[in-house]
Amino acid sequence: MQQVDLTRRKRVPVLLEMVRSIKDARDPRAVMELFIRVVQQAFEPACYLALSTTGLDTGAYRIARWRTADGIEHVPPADLGHAALAQPVRRGGLLAGLTASDSPTLLHDLSAPNDPVFGDRLAGYRCVAAVPVFEADDSLDWVVLFHASPRGFNEDDVEALMALANLTSMAVNFAHLHQRAEQASRRVHREVDMIAEIQKVLLPGKPPTVPGLKLATSYKSFDRAGGDYFDVFELQRLPGASRDDPRWLILIADSAGHGPAAAVMMTVINAVLFTYPHAPASPGALLSYQNHHLHERHQAASMVTGILGFYEPATGRLVYANAGHHPPLIRRPGPPVRVEEVPLGSGLPLGILPSHDAKDAALTLQAGETLLLYTDGVPDERDEADEPFGLERMRAVLASTGEPQEVVDRLNAELVRHQGTTMPEDDQTMVVVRRE
Repeated sequence: MQQVDLTRRKRVPVLLEMVRSIKDARDPRAVMELFIRVVQQAFEPACYLALSTTGLDTGAYRIARWRTADGIEHVPPADLGHAALAQPVRRGGLLAGLTASDSPTLLHDLSAPNDPVFGDRLAGYRCVAAVPVFEADDSLDWVVLFHASPRGFNEDDVEALMALANLTSMAVNFAHLHQRAEQASRRVHREVDMIAEIQKVLLPGKPPTVPGLKLATSYKSFDRAGGDYFDVFELQRLPGASRDDPRWLILIADSAGHGPAAAVMMTVINAVLFTYPHAPASPGALLSYQNHHLHERHQAASMVTGILGFYEPATGRLVYANAGHHPPLIRRPGPPVRVEEVPLGSGLPLGILPSHDAKDAALTLQAGETLLLYTDGVPDERDEADEPFGLERMRAVLASTGEPQEVVDRLNAELVRHQGTTMPEDDQTMVVVRRE
């Protein structure tokens, strides 16, 4: 076996440079300029022409670019995709014949004086090679090279030029697609950021002051916009409520999935909540109202879990209803300290069935007791070994302190420690209340 020395082939390093450069090219103009430089080095033409026959009759063409070996741009490049369309339609002459079919052409001993389009400007050229360039939209462009020598190009040149020109065309199309994808991505990011800003407005900016309660919250979205939602406010704010209703609404909810679609569903939850037209008799009635509006939309992302409660500051009584959500944890200070799950009814998530008969339940928070409501992104957070954070770690943190802000801070720190180098897989929201 004998290795052939290719280093003396002048085109090999030039073409190798182009192949290496073109694979990462993202700018269509840069790709085209690289192609022109490689053609000049590899084929040494006296003149380079790029033609377009898109949408034209046989024998008609537009000159997209015309460059001679001295570097003069007789027809300079314009914006790619619009260059040819800005040029006049030409007919007749040598180039009309070269572009009449979709096959390459090589002419030796060329003589083209008094061309009807170019006049005597082709008279000094003695060889021409023309290759078709097939575009993705079925349009046909051409690359035409002229040489001063009667046999300046050969059959191998035509084959190499045709392959190189069409490879460049594909790279240019890819670069165009990449640019459009980047532009679309920026638009989507701007829209998602707008959704996220709207969502931030809907969420409480800081925990409200609830008589007799300490309150802390945490909201971390997996994406710019998240599918979790929580709120704490006086029931008096609802349009049908009495102005002297002393109760407070506490809500935590989680839309199926995450990201913009889930975030939009959370804005729907907020909007529907504040259209409830009656006096809010019970949490179950409010959840049923939400379910009716979500189910009417029949959206794939309409399934929402949640817990909604009415809290009475004077008595510490919390009446609540469940819609398929994780049970809250309650810390009883003891001694001994106990952390227990709050018993919930078997409520279905919202948006699945036309009706939702959420059953109300109640508990009374005693002084010093702490209640932790959370979305599934907290216990489901996984580490590098795919082990979930789990309820036991949550119980341990809650057992260690009943101060709401400390609970939030320690849980967030433990979540970060647990996930290590992995990225969060879901939104994480916590609402922690303690009765004083």
